[in-house]
Amino acid sequence: MSENPPVIDASVLVKLFLPESGSEQAQALIEQVFARHPDGPAVPDLIYAECGNVFWKKVQRGELTAKAAQACMADLCALPMQVFPLSELAENALDWALRYHITVYDAVYATLAAALCTQLHTAEAALVRLLKRAPVEVQEIGG
Repeated sequence: MSENPPVIDASVLVKLFLPESGSEQAQALIEQVFARHPDGPAVPDLIYAECGNVFWKKVQRGELTAKAAQACMADLCALPMQVFPLSELAENALDWALRYHITVYDAVYATLAAALCTQLHTAEAALVRLLKRAPVEVQEIGG
């Protein structure tokens, strides 16, 4: 197992703040990560925009109040994580997006995990399938 913490994508991280399918698994995963890596999981700085967009969408759909969304964002920002700048990942992410037919957003997480020689955890089954031949280990949590 890698000495580096795993990469956790937005599809998993939002489950810590929003009760949905897979939330219990996400919580258990994060607890395991913090038990081994007190500084938290590895994430690209893109995580804040992606999670914030999910919170925003929930407000737009009437599934979350604006105040609750702001509280979720504050809790996310307070969570200890090892944050990597998107500027260091963007070129490889575009290459992977083109090669594996995934979004650049998803490729950012995958290339970070590959660079750190660690696992990527996602709740997106399609991403796991598309990255099957990529040089990165991708683990799916229930979604």
